[in-house]
Amino acid sequence: MMLRSHRLSLRPVLASDADALQAVFGDPQAMRYSRIGAQPAPYAASWISHLTHERGLGTWALVERAGEQVIGYASLTAVRPGDGGREAELMLRLAPSWWRRGYGREAAQALLDHGFGSLGLRRIVASIDPDHNAADAWLRQLGLQPAGELMLAGDPRPERLYAIERG
Repeated sequence: MMLRSHRLSLRPVLASDADALQAVFGDPQAMRYSRIGAQPAPYAASWISHLTHERGLGTWALVERAGEQVIGYASLTAVRPGDGGREAELMLRLAPSWWRRGYGREAAQALLDHGFGSLGLRRIVASIDPDHNAADAWLRQLGLQPAGELMLAGDPRPERLYAIERG
């Protein structure tokens, strides 16, 4: 399923996106707030081979429409598989050279619109590293509100949880 925003095309990730996404996964700055940190090649190729799409959920390559360049990825995944698709988690990551231009917010808004509109989700959540203040700001701008903390296995610090409900 292809989604579009003003400047982006969001399309399913392809095996041919591995090099562009490896540039994101391998960049310490891009992965600074990730639990896994920067990853060596061929991480992206392996990651792509394990992606699945189900009932409109999944992972999309973020393609800057003017130059047809893959600049990152975003996903909506079921929080509780088998709950009828009522709640999903939003996640995205951009190459640092595309930061501070509004692409992250634009991609996230496209997925919120898709989730609440096409998919009829009840709630969309996102979790971030507690030190990721930029993500805190744009999540709030999109209407997600703090919803507590989330302890992840193997992580000594809780992630900050945000949520938005269909209005």
